[in-house]
Amino acid sequence: MALAWALVCSTAEVSAQHTYSGYFTDGYLFRHEMNPAAGNEQSYVSMVGIGNVDFSVRGNLGLKHVLYNVNGKTTTFLNPAVSTDEFLSKIKDNNRIRTDLNLQLLGVGFKAFGGYNTIGLSARANVNLNVPGALLRLAKQGIENKTYDISDFRAHAEAYTELAFGHSRDINENLRVGAKLKILIGAGNVDAEFQKAQLALGEDAWTAVTDAKVQASVKGLTYKTETKMRGAEGEKQPHTYVSDLDYDKFGMNGFGLAVDLGAEYKLDDDWRFSAALLDLGFIKWNNNMVASTNGEKTFTTDKRMAKRHLPQTSIYSM
Repeated sequence: MALAWALVCSTAEVSAQHTYSGYFTDGYLFRHEMNPAAGNEQSYVSMVGIGNVDFSVRGNLGLKHVLYNVNGKTTTFLNPAVSTDEFLSKIKDNNRIRTDLNLQLLGVGFKAFGGYNTIGLSARANVNLNVPGALLRLAKQGIENKTYDISDFRAHAEAYTELAFGHSRDINENLRVGAKLKILIGAGNVDAEFQKAQLALGEDAWTAVTDAKVQASVKGLTYKTETKMRGAEGEKQPHTYVSDLDYDKFGMNGFGLAVDLGAEYKLDDDWRFSAALLDLGFIKWNNNMVASTNGEKTFTTDKRMAKRHLPQTSIYSM
């Protein structure tokens, strides 16, 4: 019997993802991805197409919550044949979804220097969403319900390349330790947050009260802005807001470092303990562009779009 205990730590900039069930599979060559103290009896070489690919989706909102079987066919919750009560009974006030991808482009593992060594080049991407239940209710009910509070909507996405060097060795017949140094090259990072978003839907007018911010760190990305006069007659002032996005090139947009630390302890033939701290590090992003409502703002429109009060939006670089 084997018992593993994994302590997974990460910064807001660097996240971890792995197929943890593989840790207990005999002959699985990539156990060091989950604990750098793990080693192999044999060497290996991997590359795109025949190497290691980890993809995971987890959270408290699953496919069974949004996909339904209607008359033998798969459909979404938006189908009128799916009752509103049935759908709403399955969603929560806050619905969390996380997807992670770790695609190894090139990897090698070999015995040398008194232990087991690994070198890996991988492309990684992580997406986190916090979706208020009210937003899903809005999609299903529309103006059937007059008010919706979709505050606390959050989204985070990042993509980067990882070059990792690992080494593990036996300290004695019971204890094995390992470490891995990772060089991180950032491609892009986006954070969006609606601290407040309240909708009032009328037959002739919709009103939204919002407090939102979007931060994007992507090479070649710029916000297009426009300036218009806002305010009552005689008190109008210029306000600048984001009207569009422009993207003209792709490239490295950040640099960082991270480490993995791990240990394995064999108590006897039946019990083995494993502990690891993964992705302790950071990425310093460049070209940080922020768009914000500058606090709480109100947007009102009628069905003819004749009366509109657009929220002021500020833009600045970091």
